[in-house]
Amino acid sequence: MKTYFTKMSLFIALLFISTNSFSQKPTLTKGETISYINKILKEAVGKTFLWNGETYTYTKIMLAPDEENTLTLIIEMNDELIPARKYSFTPKDIALYERSNATDKVGQFTISAKNSIYYFRDSKGVVSSLGISSFEVPYSKDKPENFNKIEKAFKYLESITKEVKDPFGK
Repeated sequence: MKTYFTKMSLFIALLFISTNSFSQKPTLTKGETISYINKILKEAVGKTFLWNGETYTYTKIMLAPDEENTLTLIIEMNDELIPARKYSFTPKDIALYERSNATDKVGQFTISAKNSIYYFRDSKGVVSSLGISSFEVPYSKDKPENFNKIEKAFKYLESITKEVKDPFGK
């Protein structure tokens, strides 16, 4: 009887453990999600696009964490007037919209985020900033599913970004 009870208890415990391990969804950290987004964004580096009759090439596209809940998107291209652009934003309450007027190779989507800041460096190295509510992000359209992947990743990033409250504040 004691052996039966031990075997039955072991069986129930193993059943419970296996059920719990299969029912949990895999979770990514903030850093892993940013790396995933960067992998997709980097596919647009080296691609050209036409704007106002001029051809430009993306040389760097990267999302980087700034502070606890702030991200910076860096976009560099062979533009003589403004070669580097940085957008600082908090990935909460964001919305992504795909733009249809982009070229075949490079798509663009717009991120609407409250309290975003646009930093840009001109050809003389002078850095300026401007408060904005939305900005455009390039991505490669070589894979048709890229926008959907980016959109899901940003939504996931939004869901795991928590507002940190001061434990000693009021």
